[in-house]
Amino acid sequence: MNALVISGGGSKGAYAGGVAEYLICDCGRDYDVYVGTSTGGLLAPLLAAG
Repeated sequence: MNALVISGGGSKGAYAGGVAEYLICDCGRDYDVYVGTSTGGLLAPLLAAG
């Protein structure tokens, strides 16, 4: 099981979202679970939906 955990904190969460998109799209990594807090919690469903 692979999980992607995204932190919060405004711009830090946005940066983490960009890194997550890079890992998923460019590196081809696949995750089973997406979780996050604060900003990461807003980004996790969007990343999971593609």
